[in-house]
Amino acid sequence: MKDNKNKDLPKISLVTASYNQGQFIETTIQSVLYQDYPNLEYIILDGNSNDNSVEIIKKYQDKLTYWHSKADDGASAAIQQGKQKCTGELFNWLNSDDYLLPGTLLSLGTIAAKYPEYDIYAFIGLESWDMTSPILVNSNKFDRKIFAVDILFNRCGFAQESTFLRLDFLQKNNIVIRKEFSNLFDTVLYEEMLSKGARILFIKAFGGVIRHHKCAKTSIGVPDLDIKKYHRFCQEIYSESDLLWRRLISKIIWRNPLFSFLFFKKIADNIIIYIYLTFKKVGVIKKNIPTYNFCELYWCSENKRVEWRIK
Repeated sequence: MKDNKNKDLPKISLVTASYNQGQFIETTIQSVLYQDYPNLEYIILDGNSNDNSVEIIKKYQDKLTYWHSKADDGASAAIQQGKQKCTGELFNWLNSDDYLLPGTLLSLGTIAAKYPEYDIYAFIGLESWDMTSPILVNSNKFDRKIFAVDILFNRCGFAQESTFLRLDFLQKNNIVIRKEFSNLFDTVLYEEMLSKGARILFIKAFGGVIRHHKCAKTSIGVPDLDIKKYHRFCQEIYSESDLLWRRLISKIIWRNPLFSFLFFKKIADNIIIYIYLTFKKVGVIKKNIPTYNFCELYWCSENKRVEWRIK
């Protein structure tokens, strides 16, 4: 019965690149394998860790598609290497200090099978600090205005651990994980996809959790060198019209004192959204999509923090 129900679900390929993340990686692995998704390809590439990472990975090796522990050129290079081994329809990487929420992959597979015309399936991401900190969420929905403005001029607004991509779109457009962007390779990847016309389906459900800690790249910040390379990258891949939109929005509208008044800013927002909906037509927020995410947020009075639990 279960096989008949799930036989048409697309294969999902996940890659985890790791180095000395023994304190986090078991939670990451369990969050993937305990999804119990029937058509899963899971690859772990360890960068020759000298902590207990390999010992943990070996506990689950019979459930992995592939794994190794070898020295590499960093996370971006390892993820690209893993991506080249992937054979699924849908792809993402899950950092070894992040984790998926229960039901995310079943939701993704079901939705992608029903709406196969999209190239990016974006869930809402959550955040936490270290192992015991509360869950943080900015919103339980996608802000239509913010995403309209972002997508209009190809800017990234996705939660990486909760965003899944069509592998064939990446391959057809020769889009790779660029190792030269050690701290921005996810942003560069998404923006390159948007610049080549990727269509997005926004899904109003929590997908995964990014964990901030003192050694995480997202916590350390982006080096100036990466930012300079990123600006050069934008000049290379974006058309003149895309660059014009960026200058128009950031310099003329958002930084203009005239638009600091709420009334004028609202007019500007509505104009931008109208242009976006009329001409761009890549981002869609569908209502009433059935999902299988079994999680909800709640206030834990005992621990005095927001946590998630199975519904």
